[in-house]
Amino acid sequence: GLVFYNLLGTLATTTDTPEAGVNTHAFTVQQGVQHQSLSLYKKDGAIQKGYALGMINTFKLDVDVSADEHLGADISFLTKKGTSDSSSPSYTSETVFVPRMAKIRIASALSGLDSASDLAIKKLSIEVNKKTQGDYDFTGGASMTDINNLDLEITGELTLNLEDATYLNYVLNNDTKALRIKIEDTGTTIGVTSHPKFTIDLAKVYFLEHKEDITFDELGSQTISFVARYSSSDSETIDIDLINTTTSY
Repeated sequence: GLVFYNLLGTLATTTDTPEAGVNTHAFTVQQGVQHQSLSLYKKDGAIQKGYALGMINTFKLDVDVSADEHLGADISFLTKKGTSDSSSPSYTSETVFVPRMAKIRIASALSGLDSASDLAIKKLSIEVNKKTQGDYDFTGGASMTDINNLDLEITGELTLNLEDATYLNYVLNNDTKALRIKIEDTGTTIGVTSHPKFTIDLAKVYFLEHKEDITFDELGSQTISFVARYSSSDSETIDIDLINTTTSY
């Protein structure tokens, strides 16, 4: 939740939704250069430091159904200069997601994603680049005075079996679609019937490039790259919903 808060900048939490003891956190893009910052800490035998004003620069999520590993994200960030910190880290139990929990949907519009079918996607990657930049002036001394994000850029790729020309035609016809990535741990129950889950919705996606991979000893596959743009009809580019038992961030 803290990562998504920093990534997009705006958070609205609805408690006891979808049921008592389970909460929905909706993250949307703040229309400004100053998003919610994070403090990061490095704690090991050699370094005990805190890094203030942390801002994510890039967030990349890779989901490969054939990967036998926990789902993780590659995150790059900027912070102010580190200072000595004597606090002790604490750890809490969290849900760990794996690639097979992912579902991908495509619809002609954002409003159609709820009723769209899950697609037979094998690999997916999505990267959010905030083009973060440090702001220096004479009051900051040896460190940055502020850290700002400039221009949100969202790109990605889909890989699936090569069965027809549907995705090729998306590219050739310059079609736009809405895209959803839902990752839900149905093996873990929170509340009475709910599950830990996060959903990434892209309101308007352009498909840019189509590549085929055909060999004689494997099924043919296709990889399609995409870029997300602002949808004026939906007044958004990306939103993320997170369902868990955390009350607030």
